[in-house]
Amino acid sequence: AYDRAARQPVMPDSLIGAAARFVACHEVGHSLGLRHNMRASDAYPTDSLRSAHFTRRMGGTSASIMDYARFNYVAQPEDNISSKGLYPRIGIYDKWAIEWGYRYYGNKYKDEYAEQEALAEMVTQKLKANPRLWFGGEGKDEDPRAQTEDLSDNVMKANTYGLKNLRYIVQHLPEWTKQPNDKYEHLNEMQTAAYMQYFRYLKHVLKHIGNRYVGIIGEKEVYKEVPKEKVKEAINYLDKELFEAPLWLYPQEIVEKTGATPDKNIISMQNLTLSVLLGEQTLYNLYNQSLTSKNPYPLNEYLQDVFKAVWKPLNSPDARQNTYRRGIERLYLSQIDRLINAPAEAKNSKAASIQQVSDVRLFALQHLDMIEAFAKQALAKEPASSI
Repeated sequence: AYDRAARQPVMPDSLIGAAARFVACHEVGHSLGLRHNMRASDAYPTDSLRSAHFTRRMGGTSASIMDYARFNYVAQPEDNISSKGLYPRIGIYDKWAIEWGYRYYGNKYKDEYAEQEALAEMVTQKLKANPRLWFGGEGKDEDPRAQTEDLSDNVMKANTYGLKNLRYIVQHLPEWTKQPNDKYEHLNEMQTAAYMQYFRYLKHVLKHIGNRYVGIIGEKEVYKEVPKEKVKEAINYLDKELFEAPLWLYPQEIVEKTGATPDKNIISMQNLTLSVLLGEQTLYNLYNQSLTSKNPYPLNEYLQDVFKAVWKPLNSPDARQNTYRRGIERLYLSQIDRLINAPAEAKNSKAASIQQVSDVRLFALQHLDMIEAFAKQALAKEPASSI
């Protein structure tokens, strides 16, 4: 969406060269001993990635070339970001990590134990002075701030910008992928890539539900729940961008040429999302966190928020949207049913053991009253044949 040179089936050497350059730089980092640092992209505020001055001064999309922060999908065409602000570059974390790994102190310390103690104190002070130097790990734990392919300190906001760009791309794919004697293979490939990018944004958001932040050893709170406000923001994102079926991903002009299957893909994403939002482990985690949190997110309030995001009046002028909405409401009921009546194959599963020791099933039973009240209200307003 941002670079006109990319709007063609064959990428020019200038773009391929720039992409190869930052990949090579990342791999050289590994050869020097640096690990991935998936928290590095979280060091930059979302709006700063739209600033030409900030991205040029700070090193592109992340505080480290060792993150997977491929391209600046936050930047909008009107932001006038230079090429240096679109790609990852060597960042402040990388320079600090090389200093840590390779600096020689000679005989400054009397022995290795004194050196270890002094360096540990140096790291502590460095991080206090500049949190952007923090090493956040490989992105394999539960912390949503350390993920692959994400950008900024707020992925809900960043990915909303990303979707704005993605909508523009999908709209123009037939034009940008057109080739002589076209059999639409490239169009099909690029539309699939757009769907996968959308799915990637979705997974970034879902990781905020029921997980925890993982801090630095030695902090007062190494583990703490994702703030209530962030979880609510994630639910609002899903409400707007998924539960209102993203049919824009599949324009009729593309479907007619490629045979893409929007129903299958969209329903699959909705089903996956509900299995996370209403999963036994998620609810168990949220409930336990609410019991000890300074800013609790009670489980009944969480379920109300998820309910409001899914259960909407079936009055869209678009009949397809009403069909998707009915479908996701049926999926919702299936997930509640699983919470109340564990399937036979799950009797010995981790989910079943959670049901035995927690109040999750009781909250699910109580939640049925809200669903029933909504259905009765809808029936009172509309003839049954239209619901």
